Amino acid sequence: MTIEKFQNIKKDNYIVTVGLTDDEIKYIKSKTNRPIKIVKQDVKYGSFSAETWEQRKERVIEVLKLYQGAHMVITNKLHCSLPCLALETPVLLLYDKSFKENEDRIGTYIEYLNYVDRIEFQKVNIDFEVPKSNPKKYLKLREELIKKCSKFIEESKNVKIESLPNIDEYTKFVNSSINSRKPIIKHLNELSNKYVEECKKSSKMYDEINELKYENDRLRNENNSLNNKLNSIKNSKSYKVYH
Repeated sequence: MTIEKFQNIKKDNYIVTVGLTDDEIKYIKSKTNRPIKIVKQDVKYGSFSAETWEQRKERVIEVLKLYQGAHMVITNKLHCSLPCLALETPVLLLYDKSFKENEDRIGTYIEYLNYVDRIEFQKVNIDFEVPKSNPKKYLKLREELIKKCSKFIEESKNVKIESLPNIDEYTKFVNSSINSRKPIIKHLNELSNKYVEECKKSSKMYDEINELKYENDRLRNENNSLNNKLNSIKNSKSYKVYH
């Protein structure tokens, strides 16, 4: 939320999706003729190990510029939605309330974002042509973060370090931490997407049951109406005289 906007990035007419399922992307395409650019944050382990810091930095800048130039961004990722606030690109967060992990982590930030329940995404009327502007509530937090970080940097200039830590040991520690968390994060993402798909199936079945129930009620009422008409005819004088 504290990054600065890039200069000379013009707004384009494309929509960016990050972390969405194929079904969700298909739904968006059915609602707009704008080009859809699909970004996936999931990466193969080790694919960046040969890159320098500058190469990684350039790749991040490329993605951020893509976000800034977008007409709109739709994502379930916190690390995509928050930068979009700073880049002043309309962003919609698909928030899965059913996961406790999301409530504890992403739930802390939803007050700063436009969001919808991910399960209800395809049932909510969303204007993809004129997206809702981002809330401005984040600006206060952004300002506070910049002040705290700037103060820390200034105060750190006077700190004297007598000995540096062993960078090799620290690198091993960081890599070990990353390796242990990646399978968990991947598994949680897979469970999240699977849960969303199952909920959509259940929702579709529920809608079909309601339609069948409605049709059954309609036929029952129609049948009762016909029976009433028949009884009325049987009880009429003309019918009795004839018979």
